[in-house]
Amino acid sequence: MSLNFCDLFSEIKDGQTVLLEKEKEYHLWEEDAIRLTGYYASNTASAAENPDGFRRCAIFLKARKDITIDGNGARLILHGIFTPFVFDRCENLTVKNLTVEYARPTMSEYTVQSCDDGICFLETEKSSSFYLDGNTLVWCGERGQDGRYYWENSYKNAKTLTMFYDPKTERSQFCRSGENDPRPSVPTFERVERIGERTLKVVFKNREACLPIGCVLQTRSIVRDQLGGLFVRCKDLSLENLRICDMHGFGLLAQFCDGVVYRRLDCTPKAGKTVACNADFFHFSGCKGRILIEDCIASGAHDDFINVHGTYLRVVERCNAENAITVRFVHSESWGFQAFEKGDTIEFTVGGSYRALGTAEVLSFERLNNTDIKLYLSGSIPEELRLHEDYVENVTATASVEIRNNRFGPSMGRGMLCTTRKQVVVENNLFYKTGHAVLNIQNDTHGWFESGTVGKFIFRNNQVIGCGYGLYGKNEPVVYFNPNVRKEDEESAGEIYGELTIENNRFEDAPNGEYEFYFGHTKCVVIRGNSFDREYKITANKVGCLIEKDNEQKDGSKK
Repeated sequence: MSLNFCDLFSEIKDGQTVLLEKEKEYHLWEEDAIRLTGYYASNTASAAENPDGFRRCAIFLKARKDITIDGNGARLILHGIFTPFVFDRCENLTVKNLTVEYARPTMSEYTVQSCDDGICFLETEKSSSFYLDGNTLVWCGERGQDGRYYWENSYKNAKTLTMFYDPKTERSQFCRSGENDPRPSVPTFERVERIGERTLKVVFKNREACLPIGCVLQTRSIVRDQLGGLFVRCKDLSLENLRICDMHGFGLLAQFCDGVVYRRLDCTPKAGKTVACNADFFHFSGCKGRILIEDCIASGAHDDFINVHGTYLRVVERCNAENAITVRFVHSESWGFQAFEKGDTIEFTVGGSYRALGTAEVLSFERLNNTDIKLYLSGSIPEELRLHEDYVENVTATASVEIRNNRFGPSMGRGMLCTTRKQVVVENNLFYKTGHAVLNIQNDTHGWFESGTVGKFIFRNNQVIGCGYGLYGKNEPVVYFNPNVRKEDEESAGEIYGELTIENNRFEDAPNGEYEFYFGHTKCVVIRGNSFDREYKITANKVGCLIEKDNEQKDGSKK
């Protein structure tokens, strides 16, 4: 059955519609999946974790036009670890009316029934299969055709991360790391025994250790080896009315696409589970055209809901005779992919302060290896450009963004990261109990190397409830709008971002008693017509114009 499913798409012609059988369950096993290499994905696995850009997928289309895949209410059930969709250089492609889920999701869960004097009783979620190896709890996938587990993951190791979710407060927190834990983790087990089909009795090595009773522990591997979907250099891509219950490693990644629409996507956990995705739900790297996310719901991830950005590549060599420069991917989890096309405009950027040094056009490019690209340019290379300190950004690959009528949360991450010089409109959404800021707008040349300035950003008619509670109770700004300027560049850096408008929003249930806003290096910030059930305060650093008007606080006062 699984081979027949893959065959549905192998010979598809331009202009065709694939209609799946109404409400049918299609089971796809790892052994029968399509295997691809060379599909490098931004913000995912390192070269050590996935050196060949390997993707194991269910539906693969390359260089196809005017295609519709209509799931007709069918369910695609994955056995193993997959990137369900890989679309490469397709145009006018629509996928709709389909459910995607894992038979055994790779994020495991167990609930704390009781915990006292270092003895803890845990109940595993029904799909979270495991076995005990002595006093080590090992999470495992299904068995493949060779009888071996598709995957195994010890409850505590260098690649395992654990969080806990409190159903009463609907907040998620990292577990506190022990003295020798490389990642946030549950306390070390001295003894563990299975006392029921899904019940474990655990004795902690540290008898004073404790876990919060009633909370759900969520544990996973940190390796982003596969994704919820990978879309590379597609034009006019639409996903509509999809139910995506589980995403392994990462969410949906659109990479250097031109026009993307996500409408009526349901990315929430299945019944009985509290988590649906390891990392960002909707990620856009180097896209242009229009990005629209509309009427979607998403909850339960270990990272952010939306991230829109480009990539800063470091200038490592110049050749004046050829009017060429060599640029390099810097972050270990963003590398290998094609970051430029002939005709793209690049901007030279001073690292740390984001001062623009000028632009040039890409005449051609040469991929030297997985990290280095040689760019042959039309236009002069700035004399003051510093090797190994300054960067280029592909400014052709920037998108306008519209985020409307969605419900995001609860989740421990941020509501939205977005750095693009085109207009951004975020309106009529509900942001519910995000651990970090609803808006975290921050490009940087010394962290993730996510590029982009901000042109005009509008945040209006949204409802923000219980957001910014922070990890371990640390207060977090509900809006953080500030480029990541290095300390040594603070004095020289000017107004880097354009205009931010926050208007007619409703802020409720401030988790730490008041709302904080932080704005930095921005030409103009307008805050008007908002309502707050607590007081709010603003910190502004190098903001050219700050306007507050008709904002109502808890006591009825306006400012």
